[in-house]
Amino acid sequence: MKYILLIFIFPVITNYGFSQVTDSLASKTSKTPELDEKVMVEELKFIKYLGDYRQVLDNQNNLFYINNRGEKELNPIINVYASCGNPANYVYEIIETNKEYILTENIYYDNEKENSPTQIDSISKKGINKIYFAQYQSLSTSDIPTYSNLKTQFNLRKIEFDEYRYNYSFIKIFPFALIIEKTNKKGILYKKKLTFYDDIKYDYDSDLLKVEIKNRYGYFGITECKYAEVNKYVYGLAKFKLPNGETGYIDGEGKEYKD
Repeated sequence: MKYILLIFIFPVITNYGFSQVTDSLASKTSKTPELDEKVMVEELKFIKYLGDYRQVLDNQNNLFYINNRGEKELNPIINVYASCGNPANYVYEIIETNKEYILTENIYYDNEKENSPTQIDSISKKGINKIYFAQYQSLSTSDIPTYSNLKTQFNLRKIEFDEYRYNYSFIKIFPFALIIEKTNKKGILYKKKLTFYDDIKYDYDSDLLKVEIKNRYGYFGITECKYAEVNKYVYGLAKFKLPNGETGYIDGEGKEYKD
């Protein structure tokens, strides 16, 4: 029988190959009993659970993946499994009144009638030129991917989706973020907080908002605008470059892992 032995300081992972996987968020330790191949990795800096894979960074900041047989891969095809059951449906809509814009939320299940919408946010109309959901930043329908479970007409002030739409996002997302345009300013309204940026770009692959202030970049809700360059997220990590030339990766919580 072959064994995989991993020895490092932080975090500790022993015996990875994947039946009966257990994860401890506190210790960031993963254990599996069935091992197929001997691998030595010291001082893993980052681990992200991706179903049948782990995405990891070693102590040299090398990015790779471990499959469910305990084998190392560099560019795996990671399948997103379909879900079944009775999913919750989410409807968000911007309602315009004489003095303000109101954001409403309606959550219901397929076997139920729609509930009455609940107000979850609002903002004064004063000075606002445009308001719309971040997913609809582009006004061209050809720029918006078609998802089988994104059930909506092209309406900048309404979005509807079921819980499977974002069920397999590997980092936190902001599904009902609103873009506010005021003269030459662009802002993001989310959970009663409005933040302005020089530029905002919605990434349809990751469902994240890349933001810019004074030629420095970041991701809304995850990082500051401090990077000279920041790439798209690949599962749980995005490559960055700081103004001083330092490079590395950032995870979905904004933590940096420098090269």
